[in-house]
Amino acid sequence: PDAALVPAPIAPLERKDVGVSSPRRQQQAGNDGELALWSMHWKPRPAANWEGRRVLSFVAGRPETIAPFQEAISKRHSLLSVGTTQEADLVVNLHALEERPLDALSTLAGNLPQVVAVTRNGAAVLGTEGPAPLQAALRTFALVVGQEQALFKRSVLDVSESFDVDEVLRELLDNEGPHFRALRNGRVWEPAVARLPQSRRIKFQPGGVYLFIGGLGRFGRWLSHCASRVQ
Repeated sequence: PDAALVPAPIAPLERKDVGVSSPRRQQQAGNDGELALWSMHWKPRPAANWEGRRVLSFVAGRPETIAPFQEAISKRHSLLSVGTTQEADLVVNLHALEERPLDALSTLAGNLPQVVAVTRNGAAVLGTEGPAPLQAALRTFALVVGQEQALFKRSVLDVSESFDVDEVLRELLDNEGPHFRALRNGRVWEPAVARLPQSRRIKFQPGGVYLFIGGLGRFGRWLSHCASRVQ
């Protein structure tokens, strides 16, 4: 591909994660069949801070899923209270903690102003986890809903098999945090992107045969176009 090609669309990362692409960066996208790619990694971030009273509403299929959060609020969080979805400042969907992540879609797609879905093992943050595909899919769904509906705020907080309820409550109330973050070993992590080093970049070979899986979107068409132009 030549320098005249537009940069590849990046998904499902938020636009602010990548930054504005300068003409020089576009020209560095590679020549002679080389693709300059970016990879996602995780980086730690400061724990959330919030002030003021908040009303939370929890959505789950079983009362025992909500009980630990209600107990923590009643005993240790005097500025928090639990209410209905209509009166709540934030709706927290816990269906994924019950291994029913698809049940969270209706809440994320609804008309509630602010929704956070709590997933379990939906991301490989430390490199030792095996992410559950359906848990991981909620992240992209929440991002798309938030992009298409500007008045709605959607985010996902991922936890490991065992988690601290107080840490989850603290991060749930972070309105300024990224749309996706994770809790691991008492730390908060957020996704970031970095340019792949030269040794890890992909280069199409003239005459090569390549199979793109799920390549019907903008990125797949862009990648196919790049491959077809290699001489």
